[in-house]
Order: sequence, then structure tokens, then C-alpha cells
Amino acid sequence: MSTGRLALGLILAATVACAPRDADEQPPGAMATEDTAAPATQEWVAAPGLPAGAQMAVISGNPGEPGPFTVHLRFPNDYRVPPHTHPAAETVTTVSGLLHVGMGRTYDLSGNITELGPGQSIDLPANDPHFAHAAGETVIEVRSTGPFQINYVNPADAPAGTQ
Repeated sequence: MSTGRLALGLILAATVACAPRDADEQPPGAMATEDTAAPATQEWVAAPGLPAGAQMAVISGNPGEPGPFTVHLRFPNDYRVPPHTHPAAETVTTVSGLLHVGMGRTYDLSGNITELGPGQSIDLPANDPHFAHAAGETVIEVRSTGPFQINYVNPADAPAGTQ
């Protein structure tokens, strides 16, 4: 599994059509997080597995290994993540900006979209196709269990070397 698939799945997983909730409302069994704000010293790198322009910082754990992990993803304005699936459930929290999340195999912002502002979260089930759009520069936190993998619904959407 490539590291690119890992990061992309994390970001894209932020697109399940569940109702948003405040970041401090954790569902049973959810991983708690101490870092919903990006530390000033975190190291941002190009997010593997995602379209160009996304950056990632690992907050805790290792998305490529078994076990819990937390990452932050930073998207530029109007950033789009095509429809994809991933094998593990995720919790996505918007740290700053605005994330639009949609469910389905087709990227369609005119349909049923969930908007997540700062502090709002969504739980994304495994294997459900979803997509995302950032309105303004947006930072999200993704909490899940590794190893992480992302699979684009349309293989042509996958960045080179990820599928």
C-alpha cells in the first residue's frame, strides 16, 4: 500500500453524509484528541495520495501502520477531493475554514452536502463513497485506525502512483 493512498483516504474520508456535531461530542468508542488546533511547530508535507495542493501533518500515530492515528490536512481554497472509499471508519473535524462533504460515487456539490465549520465533526463509515470540497483555506483533523488506504471510485482521479 502506498503512503499516498493513506493520506488521501484520510482527507477524503471527511465526506460522509452524517450530521455534523461539535468536536467535543465524541461518540462511544471514538478516539479522543488533544490537538484540534494545529501546533505552530508541526511539519507540513505534500499529502500523499491526494490531488496536488493538499498538505499533511502527522499529529500522532502512523497512518501506514496498524493502530490509531491523527493527522491534519490543509487544503487551499476551492480544493476538491474526488469520490473515493477507504477501508476504515474515520472522524473528521474542521479545525479552520469550511469543508463541504458529499456522499456518493459522483462529485456533485448541488446535491445533499454537509457543511462543516470550525469545531464541527463528521463520522465517516468505512467503504462508503464520498467526496470533499474546501471553501477557503481549510484545515481538517482526521482520526482513524491504520493502516489507512484510499481507493478512488474512478481510477483516473487517482494521483499518479497511488492506484
